[in-house]
Amino acid sequence: MFLFQRPAAGPARPAGPDVAHLPGRVLLAARQQVPKVSKAVRSAQNPLSRHALRHGVSPSFVHQPMLSRLAPRTVIDVGANRGQFALDALMAVPGVSVISFEPLETAANKYRQVLGHRPDVVLHQVALSDTVGEAELHVAAEDDCSSLLPIGQLQESYFPSSGLSHTTTVAVSTLDTVLAGFDRPGGLLLKLDVQGAELDVLRGATTLLQRVDWVYLEVSFVELYDGQPLAAEVDDWLKAHGFALGGIGGVCREAGDVLQADLLYHATGARRC
Repeated sequence: MFLFQRPAAGPARPAGPDVAHLPGRVLLAARQQVPKVSKAVRSAQNPLSRHALRHGVSPSFVHQPMLSRLAPRTVIDVGANRGQFALDALMAVPGVSVISFEPLETAANKYRQVLGHRPDVVLHQVALSDTVGEAELHVAAEDDCSSLLPIGQLQESYFPSSGLSHTTTVAVSTLDTVLAGFDRPGGLLLKLDVQGAELDVLRGATTLLQRVDWVYLEVSFVELYDGQPLAAEVDDWLKAHGFALGGIGGVCREAGDVLQADLLYHATGARRC
């Protein structure tokens, strides 16, 4: 039985679950970083990744086996940063379209340099949540760790280079607002990498989720960002809205503690894949 274990209150380093025994129809690619030399060699073999490398961006590669297997027709990439996941999708799935969301100006500008020339890619420079307006973005020194939630002590303890750099005000919207009237055919994957704001994004996408076939998101087993929902709460919400766990992706461990994992959910019932 799959159990998300909530950390007990108090310890500085809460224990995570034994993810080696988490079930799933497929074990996805491990999150371990691909060695830089290997990434450089693989990037050099693909014209798109060669173009990206000229702008200092490389595909992550770790998500490509999962993307190739699912072969989605459209990827909604929330928390796109500089386009690393979008590159994985475009390299792994011929003919895929990517709709990305990235609120941070420096990252969005780099994304445009890497992928702005492609007609199959759209970038919205906006943060996503369950409200529409403006919000304070907590920008981390490593900007892919930035969040609408305050960066917590555990995050800085485990990842010292991800501490707060500054805050900035960004536009905020919901997926249902930005993608109102979305009518592309099936094969839709929603990817979330939003540093603790997963449930807010999902709550703002209840209409769109009726068309989503897969949700692929990063969840945390310890509170890295102040007030973030942990994996158990995200899992409960997705199950209540017609999704079931389909696979376990990369697992992030630090000092023996399980901190995060990438989970793949599939739509159940008539939309089951």
